[in-house]
Amino acid sequence: MQTISDDHGVTINVSSGQALVLYEWIRRNVASDVRLDQLGIEDAGERMTLWTLFASLERVCPKPSTSGYSARLEAARSRYRAGAEVTKLT
Repeated sequence: MQTISDDHGVTINVSSGQALVLYEWIRRNVASDVRLDQLGIEDAGERMTLWTLFASLERVCPKPSTSGYSARLEAARSRYRAGAEVTKLT
């Protein structure tokens, strides 16, 4: 069994659509401490980890102000809602 240490990066492979769906979810939920409490965030380390993930996604996902963002997001949500694609974590 391989262990994870803080000294090494971890790669998680997701499609661009999955990244967009996750980006939007974090954008909506991490922006408010009240919502984080409702999500069961118990520790500042969990909050910071979500912010770090969000920052990584923000670099590769279109911004909400981008033309066509809503349609692209809905198409991705619909695709994964139907369970059309399963992605392995590596």
